[in-house]
Amino acid sequence: MKYLKYIIAGMLFFMSSINGHCQEKISIETYSYEYQNELSKNIKIYYFEINNMSTDTYMTWISDGLIDNLSDKQLIRDYFFKRRGDIALASLMYECLDFPKPITIGLNFIKSIGTNEKFTYYILDPSKVNYYKERIVVLKRKAVEDYIKTTIPINYLWHNNSIILR
Repeated sequence: MKYLKYIIAGMLFFMSSINGHCQEKISIETYSYEYQNELSKNIKIYYFEINNMSTDTYMTWISDGLIDNLSDKQLIRDYFFKRRGDIALASLMYECLDFPKPITIGLNFIKSIGTNEKFTYYILDPSKVNYYKERIVVLKRKAVEDYIKTTIPINYLWHNNSIILR
């Protein structure tokens, strides 16, 4: 009976751990479900659900590279200041330019997650689960905006509570 609390604590730790870079009071759960389509083919969909249980607003995006061993500042710098083609995301914000369309994962996708809100990444291709798992970034919005020295305009943010990734 005395080991029960250690078993429960261990299970909770493993349930909420993914390689995603995140802060305290945020849980990132990995789920999957399977169904059979009209052709009797089994389809399995994985998803990562981010639950903000803190009083702070958080931001999430998917990095174009692995995020292991990178500091918060490195993650922010890589996503907002790294030039991709002719642009850097922060430069567009500083110039008050329109948001680049279409949304491109790893380039201009940003989601703000408010207090007691959830956001879900659905992954349709099971072979890409680890790819996305190693690239999901979750940081406090204030820390991001303090580092880039501007408020992220609302038209730059994803407004749905989920996104489907292929």
